Amino acid sequence: MINESNFTVMSQLFDRVIFESNRFLYVLFAQDGTILRCNKGFRTLMNTNSDLTGLSVTSFLSNEQHDIQAIMKDKSASLQFLPHGGNPLTIRCYFYAMEENNILISEELGNSSNTILNSMSKITNDLTNLSRQLQRKNKELEKAQKEIKVLSGFIPICSYCKKIRDDQGYWNRLEKYLTEHSEAQFSHSICPKCKDEFFSVPEKT
Repeated sequence: MINESNFTVMSQLFDRVIFESNRFLYVLFAQDGTILRCNKGFRTLMNTNSDLTGLSVTSFLSNEQHDIQAIMKDKSASLQFLPHGGNPLTIRCYFYAMEENNILISEELGNSSNTILNSMSKITNDLTNLSRQLQRKNKELEKAQKEIKVLSGFIPICSYCKKIRDDQGYWNRLEKYLTEHSEAQFSHSICPKCKDEFFSVPEKT
């Protein structure tokens, strides 16, 4: 069953596997190239411990590779990174397009393997599906809450016939008013007192 707890566990696992790793590069970036998140491996490669959020991913690439959208069309590319105070490094990277953002992930540093990419793609898909299901459940809950009718405040009721006046000034039978303004449903029966009063058979003398 999908719930918020499962989503939190998956998110924590994602952070631990992806963002704390030094074994590969991972960058989540917007359509215009703005970095939204990056992992420890990317910051280490760039020789910085600073928060790189808000910077452009192209600012860490050679001048020939500043058109990130053009590079992404091939789904993978050998990118030349420019670390702070270091020599250029060429690393094979892959691109994964999400609904609104994009992901850059490198092969495992020192090992040309797609295992990390496949694992990341699976986790990302799981998180995306969990998020969609949570959003759908939230919408269903909001809809259900809107449909719940609650009576509150003063209700004008006749002291004699017990009819209730609605907002338009019409007088309605009690059960009609409550049915229209709440989730209550009525099933008619008869109490012992009324049964004796209206349906008792007179004793023969």
